[in-house]
Amino acid sequence: MNHLNKLLFVLLFVTNSMFSHMLWVNALQSKNYSPSSASVSIGWGHTTPIDDMLNSYNGKVNIKEFTLTSPDLKKINLRIPSSSLAIVKLKTKNFDVYDYDIALQKIAFNEKSKEGVYILEAKSQETHLLKYIDTKNRTRLKFTSIDKTKNVQGVISSLQGKRTAKAYITLGKWKKIKPLKQGLELIPLNDLSKVKVGDLLSFNVLFYGEPLTSTSSMEYITASSNTFGQKEKFSLLSYIVDGKAQIRVQSKGQWLISTTHKDEVQNNIKLKHLKNKVKTIEETTTLTFIVH
Repeated sequence: MNHLNKLLFVLLFVTNSMFSHMLWVNALQSKNYSPSSASVSIGWGHTTPIDDMLNSYNGKVNIKEFTLTSPDLKKINLRIPSSSLAIVKLKTKNFDVYDYDIALQKIAFNEKSKEGVYILEAKSQETHLLKYIDTKNRTRLKFTSIDKTKNVQGVISSLQGKRTAKAYITLGKWKKIKPLKQGLELIPLNDLSKVKVGDLLSFNVLFYGEPLTSTSSMEYITASSNTFGQKEKFSLLSYIVDGKAQIRVQSKGQWLISTTHKDEVQNNIKLKHLKNKVKTIEETTTLTFIVH
């Protein structure tokens, strides 16, 4: 295997690991005491609520933002975990021990807390994969964007990957969720604080604030739970029609809704800010909620 093929194999392995993993937000609200509180953290992997380390050598994700937005639209930054690759803290004959940071934090409300819906959101750092011909007619592969690369004779492919994840904490009554009009969004049209088994849930799927549509392929959302589908690597699927999709809840537990959208930058006004950086974008977003 020559050097280029070796590099290609490594890049494809890391990229496939990166895109096969999902990013989500855990929000477990406790109402045993008044005012209530919530334990929040970031999930990464395949099975909620906790699967793999965010900085795992099997495929890691760098968190750019972890925020909490209150009903009056005031946003605060929560602590984000380290992006340094995990190292073994204790090595034994039978197993290795790692420190595990999922940005676990407690949100403690008080008597003056504003009622409504609090939005938790995690955003990954953008990742780039560039395949190009250099000025010596060699095929090259790099984890970078076009604008940060020298000696480029021609671009074969250039991809930017991005992941976002949301969860909601309801204090008092649920209120209509307004889109942020930033990238790919899943907007619930139901009260997610009172979901029961058998409920039909509807979602608006938006891309930069507009209903998601595609002329090249069928767009869809997937839905699974730690009590339905995830262990069997199975999920429900609903096609997105005119920017809307829906699923019927099958079981109690934590549910995860996910969708991915791939788009070309050229001649796309929504992506004009990326014109000189990449040719293609791929965004994945998730939404988690608890069914009681």
